[in-house]
Amino acid sequence: MTGDGSDLPRPATPGLFASERSAGSRVVAPPGDAPKILVIEDDDAVRMVLGRTLSHAGFAPVLGGTVAEAERLLSNEIAAMVLDFRLPGSRGDLFFYFASSKYPHLRRRTVFLTADASIEVEQLVSYTGCPLRHKPFVNTSLIEFLRSILDGPGTSPHD
Repeated sequence: MTGDGSDLPRPATPGLFASERSAGSRVVAPPGDAPKILVIEDDDAVRMVLGRTLSHAGFAPVLGGTVAEAERLLSNEIAAMVLDFRLPGSRGDLFFYFASSKYPHLRRRTVFLTADASIEVEQLVSYTGCPLRHKPFVNTSLIEFLRSILDGPGTSPHD
C-alpha cells in the first residue's frame, strides 16, 4: 500500500476517467444515451467519487466545482442535478433557482448535498422543495433517488 491512491482499483473501461487529471470541469464518458447528471461540488475528491459512482450506475455525470462552471455546463440536455449547498462565493440553492428558471424540469430533479447540519441550511433547502443528503451519505441512496425521479414518464429533460 503506497498511500497515494495508486493502489486503488480503477474502472474496467480504460481511459474512462483520464480527464480527472485535468483541472476544471469535465464530462465523464457516458454509456450511450445515459441521462446527464450535473454535479456541482467544490471538493475535488467528493466530485470525483460522485462522478465515478454515477458513471458506474449508468448515468453520464457532468462535473464542475463552481457556480461559474455550473452555468457554463448547464443545458437542456441535463436530466437532473446534484448540488453541493456550500460553493465558493455562492450557494447551491441560488444556482438551483437560476437553473430551474431556465429549465423547469430541474425543479423536481435536483438533490442537495451538505456537510452543514445547521437549521439555516435545512430551511433554505426546504424552500426549494428538493431533498437534502447530509455528507457522508450512502451512495446507493443517491443512485436510488436519481433513478426514481428519472424512471418512467418524464425521463426526458423535455418532459
